[in-house]
Amino acid sequence: MSRLLQVNSGDGVTGWFTHQDGMTIRAFMHDFASRYVVPCIERKIRTLYANIAEHRKGFGNSLKSWFGGAQKAERVGVTLYAGNTPPQYTCVALESQIRLFADLTFMLEDYDVALKHYRMVRDDYKNDRANKCYAGAMEMIGVCLLYLGGSRREIETNLDQAIVIYQRERCTPLATRATFLLFDCYKLWRRNFDASRVLLRASDHETENDCRAAIMLEL
Repeated sequence: MSRLLQVNSGDGVTGWFTHQDGMTIRAFMHDFASRYVVPCIERKIRTLYANIAEHRKGFGNSLKSWFGGAQKAERVGVTLYAGNTPPQYTCVALESQIRLFADLTFMLEDYDVALKHYRMVRDDYKNDRANKCYAGAMEMIGVCLLYLGGSRREIETNLDQAIVIYQRERCTPLATRATFLLFDCYKLWRRNFDASRVLLRASDHETENDCRAAIMLEL
């Protein structure tokens, strides 16, 4: 939008949008988001929360399962495989719904609630050995902690472990994304040596795209 407004020279040839056009579109988008998009997200959050609360009966039931007092419930929407093959989660799986709930609350900037549910689903992914999903949850935990002004050590640990797991699972673009997040954190904390170290490590694993590797070495 800003670029469309900047190219308006007023001569009717190179300009397409006037300032008033921009203000009208801005007002429409604000009205559309506030009247339709945000309420839709809030309704989805309430539905997800009710479903998660129904399936997570609290600490008491967890104790029973730990001590063998309750049989393992059937897991809807989850396909587990033998060996090292990661499980598959459909949209109806509880893990998928917890992750979606965390993502939506993150979008609405409720970082405390998002952090709680990212941690919840992280543990589920870890138990299922869904390493890629596990790394994704850890990456978002690090981002939430950064927004909340959390412990630098915890932010660093979560992002660094996410990078290591992404690289081990050969998810190079995701590892690069998490690397730049950690790089920005190090720059913010004035830890320039660690910032260069994490870029060098990522460039060594960047075998799919020489351009990305070169950019990291240049930085």
